[in-house]
Amino acid sequence: VGLHESRTFGVSFGAHLEHISEKASGCRKSRDAAAMSRVSKLPPRLYSLKLLLTNKFCTVNVVRIADGQVVAAASSAEEQFKDVLKSKSDMAAASKVGELMATRLKEANIPAITFKKPVGKPFHGKLACIVNTLREHGIVYN
Repeated sequence: VGLHESRTFGVSFGAHLEHISEKASGCRKSRDAAAMSRVSKLPPRLYSLKLLLTNKFCTVNVVRIADGQVVAAASSAEEQFKDVLKSKSDMAAASKVGELMATRLKEANIPAITFKKPVGKPFHGKLACIVNTLREHGIVYN
């Protein structure tokens, strides 16, 4: 008995597997085509929002995806927040950093950014405060 033949039926399983793989390949092609049509309708993702939230400071960077260049940055460690903020790492600081970042993005003519929530981090607290402040000031997420 050959490697791909059944002892009971004498039928080659290889032919059956080829039929299944052709069928799966057809489904995969149509699924991939549908996904590509959805992706092509999305606006291009040119800039990405990066957050660094520590127990001391809140730092926000917007990075050009094509080359990794930082095009705008804001942090609660900047001199202008030295006397304004009681704490540089609380929600009020996150809100002020979000406002500053929104104005810097508008000055740089960046109307839309991409934000991907870090895996395992809930969307609340300083993270949500910065993202919502940017949204309130007219920055679009795509």
